[in-house]
Amino acid sequence: MCYHIWHWAFFAWGSVYIDKPYTIYEARKSYSKSFESSTLFLEVNLLITKIWGSVYFISALIRLLSEDVLAVVVIQCLIAIGIILSISIPNYMPET
Repeated sequence: MCYHIWHWAFFAWGSVYIDKPYTIYEARKSYSKSFESSTLFLEVNLLITKIWGSVYFISALIRLLSEDVLAVVVIQCLIAIGIILSISIPNYMPET
């Protein structure tokens, strides 16, 4: 069993709980200083972190229940969905 997936899930949800989503640190590189202090910036990063927290948590549950090929395929699909959403969601943010 891979315990690191559980660690990532708890890390993601813990950062959401304290309102400091871990995705915000990477996202700051792409936006101006004035925009990164906005509530929209925080809300979008909270959403993306929740998505990744869910991907990690569901993946950990799948690994706990099964380690067959189908489980691996489902986990890889979840990761692909997480990547697609992480890229596309910020595109809907208005530029300020």
